[in-house]
Amino acid sequence: MGSKKNGNIVKDLLDIYMNIKFQNGNNLDLTPNTARITNYFKFKFNIQPPYNKNNTIELSRNSKIYPYFYFCYPEQNNKNYAIHHFSGSWLPSHSRKDKLNIFDKLILTRLIRIRNKGDEPILHNERKLFSTKEKNNKSYILLLRK
Repeated sequence: MGSKKNGNIVKDLLDIYMNIKFQNGNNLDLTPNTARITNYFKFKFNIQPPYNKNNTIELSRNSKIYPYFYFCYPEQNNKNYAIHHFSGSWLPSHSRKDKLNIFDKLILTRLIRIRNKGDEPILHNERKLFSTKEKNNKSYILLLRK
């Protein structure tokens, strides 16, 4: 669930939550939040079952309920906003640890591949002199720094 700052829907839901009495005498109110949220949308916006899980529901000019797959793991042939998050495209492809540094010119570095996509983290002022693979995801590289 997401909202802009001070969004009315989230404010309403938080107000409902803050007013819940979880203990009522000897009984506990164990109603799940999903049921509370469903009831809120049912009464506030007249959204009734059966719900079409593939449709976007426009509640107002500024508020929408998107299909279940829109912000979750991508499904084939469905528009998805979260692919960047799930693919980790912003994460580095390798972990780099410089093991030996001689006068900041000759560097022996260890690389561990984290993801299959992406380039080795060699800086623009470094040149690969030699490399050897130790395991499938681990290699050592001798670099010359200019």
